[in-house]
Amino acid sequence: MQKVETSITEEGELPPKRPGKGQKLVRDHFGPLVLYLVGAVVFTWPLVLNLSNRVINPRQNSADVWQHLWNSWWMRFSLLDLHRQPYFSPVIFWPDGANLYFHALDPLDGSISVPLQLLFGLVAAFNLIFFIQLTLAGYATYRLAYHLTGHYAAALVAGIIYAFSPLESALLNLGQVELTSIAWLPFFMLYFIKTLEREPQAWLNRLLSLLFLLALALDSWYYVLYALLFAGLYLLYRLWRERKEWRQAWPRTVALFGGILVVWAVLISPVLLPTLREASSGSTRQSLWVVAYNSADLLGFLQPGSSAIWSLFGASPSSEDRGNFLGLFVLLLAIIGVISGWRKNWFWIAFGLIFGLLALGPVLHLRFNPDWDRNTATQGLWLPGQLLYSLPFGNIARVPLRFGLGLILALAICAAYGLTWLTSLKHVPMRRVVPLIAGGLIFLEFLPLPRILVETQIPAFYNQLRTEGQWEDFAVLELPDSVTTLAMYYQTTHQHPILNAYLSRRPDYPFEQTPGIRELRFLKPDPAQAKLEMLRRDILDRNSLSNIPAVLSYYHIRYVILHPNLLQGEEAAQAQEMLTNAFGEAPPYYQDSELKVWRVSEFDQSQPSAKQILPGFGAGWGNRESGLNNEPQRAIGAKAELLLVNPFPKPLELEVTSNVQSLGAEQSLQVLLEERAITTQQISSNPTRLKFRVTLKPGLNRVNFKTGNQTEAERNLLFGSFSFT
Repeated sequence: MQKVETSITEEGELPPKRPGKGQKLVRDHFGPLVLYLVGAVVFTWPLVLNLSNRVINPRQNSADVWQHLWNSWWMRFSLLDLHRQPYFSPVIFWPDGANLYFHALDPLDGSISVPLQLLFGLVAAFNLIFFIQLTLAGYATYRLAYHLTGHYAAALVAGIIYAFSPLESALLNLGQVELTSIAWLPFFMLYFIKTLEREPQAWLNRLLSLLFLLALALDSWYYVLYALLFAGLYLLYRLWRERKEWRQAWPRTVALFGGILVVWAVLISPVLLPTLREASSGSTRQSLWVVAYNSADLLGFLQPGSSAIWSLFGASPSSEDRGNFLGLFVLLLAIIGVISGWRKNWFWIAFGLIFGLLALGPVLHLRFNPDWDRNTATQGLWLPGQLLYSLPFGNIARVPLRFGLGLILALAICAAYGLTWLTSLKHVPMRRVVPLIAGGLIFLEFLPLPRILVETQIPAFYNQLRTEGQWEDFAVLELPDSVTTLAMYYQTTHQHPILNAYLSRRPDYPFEQTPGIRELRFLKPDPAQAKLEMLRRDILDRNSLSNIPAVLSYYHIRYVILHPNLLQGEEAAQAQEMLTNAFGEAPPYYQDSELKVWRVSEFDQSQPSAKQILPGFGAGWGNRESGLNNEPQRAIGAKAELLLVNPFPKPLELEVTSNVQSLGAEQSLQVLLEERAITTQQISSNPTRLKFRVTLKPGLNRVNFKTGNQTEAERNLLFGSFSFT
C-alpha cells in the first residue's frame, strides 16, 4: 500500500517549506485534537452544560447507562477501597458475588476515569470520558488516513466520518462506554501497517501495535475480534504484495505478525484464559435468532436518521434506526475514491465489504422489524455470518451490526482517497475548500438533534446508608426486580452489597431461590395464576412468611427498599400484602415519594425454635391443588426438593411430617438431606403419614424426595400440608 506523495503544493497539504517543530506540532497534533474536541462538544450538546448532573439517555427505560456508571465506580472502588483486582465483585449478587470476565466492564476507560472521579465526581468523570473517546477516535483515524494518503485536510475529514458516525451516536445514546471507545482500533491499524511495511522506528511501531491491541482487550472483546480480523487480512494483503520476493520477505512478515500476537496473548492471558473458560461453559452462547435480530439490515445502510440536515427533509427518530446509516455524502466520496484509485486502495474496499457482510449477520434482511420473533428473525438469504456463528466461540457475539464499525472506517479511508483526488483536479471549482465543505456536510449529516439528557440525582436515603457501617457489614435488597440497574447506580452512593445486578451475561444465582429471598424478589404474579401463588393457602404454612426477617438477618440483609412507582395496580397491592406478611402492620422505617424502606431488626437467637424455620419449594413441585375438605395438595414426579432455612448460627434438630399418597401402585419414597439418606418409606394409594427427623445446618438446607417410580411422570405422589416441630 503506497502513500500519495506529499510534494504537491496545494492548500490542505504540507507546505513546500519545512515548518518549525512548534508549527508542525500544532498543525499535525494539537490542531486536529482541538478540532475533534470541539466536534465532540457539539456532537453531544448540551451535555457539556450538564456534566455533573445528567447523562445521555434518549430512552429513559434504557438500562445500559446506569450499568456503565456502576462499571466506572466499581473500578475506583475495587482498586482504591478494596485493593483487589476488578474482575470479581463481592458487592453484587450477594452473598455469592460474581465474576466479571464476560461482563462489559471496560477496565481501561474505568481506570482512566478514576482520577477524574476523584477530581469531579462519578457522573462528570463518566461524561468526560465520552469527550476523550470522541476526540481520540477522530485523531486516530486522521493519523491513519494521513499515513495512507499524505493529504492533511482529507485525513481530517476521515476522522470526522469515523468519530461522529451514526453507529457511534447510537452507542452514545445507550451509554455503552466500552463500545464508544473506538479510537484504539485505528491506532492499532496504523502501527500494525507501519510494522509490516518496515517503516522507520521499527521497535516503536511494534511496541505501539502491541499496546493498542492490549488496550482493545481491556476495552471490548468485540474490538479485539475486529483487530485480529484486520491483522489477518492485512497480512494476506502484504504477502500478496511481496509475492515476487517471497523467499526473502515472507518469513520476516509472518514473524512480525506472529510475534505481536504471541506477546499480546502472553501479556493478556491473566484476563484471556478466564474469559475463554467462561465462554466454554456454554452459558454465554447466544441463540441464532438473537444474533439475527441484532444484525444490520441492508436498507438501514442508506436510510438517514434524524440529523441537522435530514430532519429538514422529514427524517425523525425511529425504532428502526440502530446506527447503520453510512452517510450519503460519505458514500459519494468513497465511490470517488474507489473509482479514482482502486489499484492503491483496493484493500480497504475489500476490508469494508467483508465487515459490511458480517454486519448483516447470519441472514439477509432488507429492513429491520422490531417485532421479529425467533422464527421470523432467521428467515432470509444465507450470509457468511452464519459460518462465523458456527465457529468455536463464534456464537457468543450477540450483536453483528457492530461490525459496521469496520465498514465505516473503510469508507472513511476511501473517502479520504476521494478527496485527495478531487483536490488534485485543477478544473474542479473551489477545489481548495472541497475538504472543508465535505467535512461540514458530513458532520451535519451525522449530527443528531440536541441529545436527550436525564437527571442522575440519587434519593437522599442512600446518602444516609453510606454513613452506616463498613461496606461488608450488611446488604440491601431493592424491590421490585425492574429496579435492578438503577439499584446498581444507587450502590455507587451507599456502597453496600446488593442482591441482584444487570450484567452482560447473567451468572447462575441460586441464592435468589432461597425461601424469603424468593418471595420478596419475585413480587409480580405468575401470568398463569389468578392471584400470587405464594400468598395462597398451601401445603407450606404461609404464616411462616413472618420468619422472613430472621432469614434476612441471617444473611446480613439489613434493608428492604421498595420503589412503589415501578409497580402498578394489582402488583402494588400484592407487594404491600407480601411485605405486610413479612414485617407486620408497622409503618416502614423510612418513606418518601420514591421509596418505602423496611429495616430488618435483630431477632432472639438465644432459644432456637422450629417456629422460626422458613420453608420453601425447590424444583419438582406441581401447582397447588384442592383435596378433600378443600385441603391444599401438591403432586411430584420422580423427585422434588424442599428448601428449609435455619436462621440460627447453630444446627437445629427438626421433625417434619406430611400426609403422602401414591397416585398409582404402591412405591417407595426416599428422603435425603442434601445427598445423605434420611429414611425410606412405602407409600400406597391411601394417605400415609410421612415423618422423619433432620438436623439442619445454619442457613439453607435441601431435603430431597425421590420416588420409586423414576420415570418422568409428572404425578407420582401427592403431598398434603407439612408441619415442622
